[in-house]
Amino acid sequence: RESGGRASTEAQRRSAAPVLRPSRDRRESGGRASTEAQRRSAAPVLRPERLRLALGWMLGWSLLSYLVLAPTPIGPLGGRWQGSTAKGAAVRAAAQQVSSTASVVATITPGNELTLRSHIYTWPAPWERWRRGWEGLELPNPAVVDALVISRDEVAPKLQPLLARLTSPTGPFRITWERDGVLVAVRRQH
Repeated sequence: RESGGRASTEAQRRSAAPVLRPSRDRRESGGRASTEAQRRSAAPVLRPERLRLALGWMLGWSLLSYLVLAPTPIGPLGGRWQGSTAKGAAVRAAAQQVSSTASVVATITPGNELTLRSHIYTWPAPWERWRRGWEGLELPNPAVVDALVISRDEVAPKLQPLLARLTSPTGPFRITWERDGVLVAVRRQH
């Protein structure tokens, strides 16, 4: 031991136990604090070799999950993402069917292609509240909606009747385009 009652730096590196830092009691009393007080007030310090091991482990898992799950040329999707599937092509084509100034209601996947519009609502708004936290907020007037861009597989079963009612022959919207489960419906002119 060195003077002052502290273990040498070399001994601390070799020790398997966490490094104990002197408590305020020990410093104020000249090094006479009890071992129990030391244990209660000391926080373990992560040694550099364990820190490197933890960082390496996190980096390894991050890289592995990226290669397995991400759309990279070396991943299982072969560099493909939503855009290179038939549905992705249908979504892009549906977005082109709607005027850039139109107020649109869309499900999530087509909504991503339409995000630069000034008025876009997530299905089923403005006809129904679909998120918690909207209590007390006024839904937009459904009459402002000019078009629907809907991916049928993203419409919940309980909302299928609403979609059928809106796009029925007597409903306010007429289906003008449909491919691979993605439809575009525009408001009927009266």
